[in-house]
Order: sequence, then C-alpha cells, then structure tokens
Amino acid sequence: MNRIRITKHFDFETAHALYGYDGKCKNIHGHSYHLHVTVIGTPIEDPDHPKNGMVMDFGDLKKIVKEEIVVKFDHAVVLNSNSPHRELAKTIEDHSHKIVLVPYQPTNQHFGIPDPESSRVREVKFISWLDEIKEDAECIFLLGDLFDFWFEYKKVVPRGFVRVLGKIAELRDSGIPIYFFVGNHDLWMGDYFQKELDIPVFDRPKEFDFGGKRFLIGHGDGLGPGDKGYKRMKK
Repeated sequence: MNRIRITKHFDFETAHALYGYDGKCKNIHGHSYHLHVTVIGTPIEDPDHPKNGMVMDFGDLKKIVKEEIVVKFDHAVVLNSNSPHRELAKTIEDHSHKIVLVPYQPTNQHFGIPDPESSRVREVKFISWLDEIKEDAECIFLLGDLFDFWFEYKKVVPRGFVRVLGKIAELRDSGIPIYFFVGNHDLWMGDYFQKELDIPVFDRPKEFDFGGKRFLIGHGDGLGPGDKGYKRMKK
C-alpha cells in the first residue's frame, strides 16, 4: 500500500530575549509560532485493529506534540542559560512565570547587521559555541539566515564572515557532517558551500532518520498558508 501523510497545525506564543544584541531584540519580546507537524507512513491494515486504515490517530498526534512542545513553550520566556540571563530567569520564575532555559542563543544569527562591528561580536560568540560542541557533535544542522544577506554570483561571494566560514570549514574537515538549509535571507546560495566547504545546501525541508525516528528538518519559511509572493519567488 502507498504511504500517506497526515498534518496537524498548532499555534502558540513564546517570548525570548537576545543577550548581547545591540538592537531592540535584546529586550524580552514575543513571537507567534505556527507549527505544522506531518506524519508519513503506511496505514494499518488490520480489520480488528481500532486504528485500522490510519497512519496515526489525530488524537495521539495532538497529545504528543502538545506535551513535548506546545505545553513547554506556549506563553513561556526562552532565555540563554550560558549568559547572565540566568539571573533574570530566576527573578522571573520567582514571580511564578514560565521560563525555559536553553544552552544557546534562541535566534537566527543574521550576521552582517546592523553593522560589521556589532555583527563581529556575535560572530565571535557563535564561533565559541561551535568550539564547545565540536568534541561531541555527531552532525550539525545550520537552518538558514546565518547571514542577513547572501547572494552568490558565478565567481563572487559576499565579503566578510571569514572567521565563521573558517570555523565551519575546520569542523567539516575534522569529519563532522554539516548540513545547511537556506532561509529567506540567504536563499540565493549557489554551490560555494558545496564546493569549498563540502557542505550540502538544501532549499527545501528534508527528512532525516535518527535513532529509528524520522525528522523533517528545514528553515520553515514558506510552509504555512499565505506568503504567496514569496513562495513564487522562491521557486
């Protein structure tokens, strides 16, 4: 039997703050998230099975996603545990607010803005993070908008970002697989990463298997409803 897919849509609101950033986003601010979860598989073929004809019960899918993602992040504040924001998190939590601490800066990097000097500060922190994970990373996924603008010509790439590109090349040369997914700010990538860094570049989400489980990985732009003009441009 052919495989079929089912998709469930979830909405939730989450706040975060960018430690060390020199723009408005250094303050706590919120985002609306639209999560589309798709399960692909072969329907159960057993007349005596209560889920006969289903790939997965929508109720089970809803329960898993709500428990693992929505309940944890909805109306929570996400802060970097490897920064002084730990103290801010404790203060907020002491007032009975929901906090999620993560060991990374919860954002796209957008290197290049608002100016080279402040971007350089973020680049140094990003490189430091790559150094921290290189000892035990089995693979690395870079999910787009690493640069605020990237446009490749046939023989020319944007200037700058030498330190970041050098560190990524170092990790790749050490044998760590690295995968790059373009975002809406760096979708004009050509073959530079593939030829110079031996890093495959994907312009669409791709499925990967880890530990017997399948994951759909990508930047996420253009997957939801709307944005018709952007979707036409991306094609």
